[in-house]
Amino acid sequence: MLLEPEALVTLDLSMQTISTSARVLAQGVGDEDAAEAEAAMTGISIVPPAPVHLRIDALPDGSAEVRWIRRSRLGWDWIDGVDAPLGEESERYQVTIARAGDPPHIVETTEPRFALTAEERVAATGVVVRQIGSHGLSPSATLELA
Repeated sequence: MLLEPEALVTLDLSMQTISTSARVLAQGVGDEDAAEAEAAMTGISIVPPAPVHLRIDALPDGSAEVRWIRRSRLGWDWIDGVDAPLGEESERYQVTIARAGDPPHIVETTEPRFALTAEERVAATGVVVRQIGSHGLSPSATLELA
């Protein structure tokens, strides 16, 4: 198949298309029938990408700090080499602390880090972080704890 970059187009779809599907037909010169493809419209392009480099740093008092690096759905060219633009109305994260035998503890933070007390660190079995975007939650970044 030959695609010419100048012939490609991007379609800006309305928010109402999320949770629907798009059907595309392609037909080349001399083809009798069109090839058909269908794709789910999930809205993934309007939520932030999952945070990356999730890690936990133990502190001398038994507590710990969980840190991560946010990503942005904007600024893919990374022109200044420093940081990608936020791309959302505000910087917020949903942090879920999984605990053995207990319901998960869910908190919000405005920084790419979260402190665990010594008691929380001992009880925690995992940490899940999702960025809260203007149009929904990012996919999750997960850290399993021993």
